[in-house]
Amino acid sequence: MPTLIHRTSSLSALDDHNHFAVGFGGRYKLGNHVSLVSEYYYVANKLESRKTYGAFVLVANWEVSKLLLQFKMINNPIFLEDTFIVQTFKNFNLDDGNFFFGFHATFHLQL
Repeated sequence: MPTLIHRTSSLSALDDHNHFAVGFGGRYKLGNHVSLVSEYYYVANKLESRKTYGAFVLVANWEVSKLLLQFKMINNPIFLEDTFIVQTFKNFNLDDGNFFFGFHATFHLQL
């Protein structure tokens, strides 16, 4: 997943306004209603003002009728594209606990 992020303002004058990243993702279906999804983004031109890491997320999807429940383990507490991909300040490390847990619920409504 090639990604180009343009920000009109940056954290520091050292940082570039355009960032190019390449994302990799995969899905493994465990059963009819359960699957594991993973994504990783490598940023080619990282921030110069702070040390950043590649964004990584591991998700367990559980489909219950028209409801999709997602349980996330991620190395960035904010899940917006600009922040998630470019401004990940913690490495995904199980020893140090540098990950966060999240939860999403999506209901499919058909009219």
